[in-house]
Amino acid sequence: MSFAQRQPIAEALSDVPGVKGYAYRPRAAKVGDAWPKWMGATTHDAPGAFTHSWQIVILLPADDAGQEDWISARLDALIDALAPVVWVDQVTPGLSDDAPALMLTCRE
Repeated sequence: MSFAQRQPIAEALSDVPGVKGYAYRPRAAKVGDAWPKWMGATTHDAPGAFTHSWQIVILLPADDAGQEDWISARLDALIDALAPVVWVDQVTPGLSDDAPALMLTCRE
């Protein structure tokens, strides 16, 4: 089952300096904290075979310049660290409980 990917995703995120990966959202999340959210599954080549999708949430600094600096310093390392676990399809800005966040849409 795909939910077993949570921990490997968290561990891969923690390999990036300034990022702390969690299997689930931490109670008191802060800048650099990251966790996967399961986004669903779509059918693949054969019946019963699914591709699971994840959205990885990474909290960012509050100010725009700080957000861009944080992303610029880590985006390539994040994608490289996640490559053995998931494929990153899209990177977008977003919010998590009204806090600025980087959203990485991924698939297995």
